[in-house]
Amino acid sequence: MKNLLEEIKSQPAHIREIFMWTCVIIVFSVVGFVWFRQTTRQFVALLHPEEAQERALAEAEQTLRQAQGKQLSPFTMIFDSFNGLRANISEILAGPQQDPYLNNGATNSVEKQVPPQRLPISE
Repeated sequence: MKNLLEEIKSQPAHIREIFMWTCVIIVFSVVGFVWFRQTTRQFVALLHPEEAQERALAEAEQTLRQAQGKQLSPFTMIFDSFNGLRANISEILAGPQQDPYLNNGATNSVEKQVPPQRLPISE
């Protein structure tokens, strides 16, 4: 790592500037993609509150089953959040996977179509 930093420092200023802007673009693209995915899931939850509530209950029940008998450490929770970040980055590189909670694909060999709905807007 030190050798890499020394090599970057030995480059001319315009090369270091290009490297810096490339890193900035990559980091902001990853952050923007994660934000976009999270916002998309929130919109789906707004449009289908019953399904979102069922999903949240199922995830909470699964977490409770895993946590029974053992105390989750802060390091375990940090590691789990890094796994989520790694999944989002792999999704950037490999392309989007079918999300079973969006109900766009076939479910139990019967294709389920979800009609478009208006967003809940206060008047």
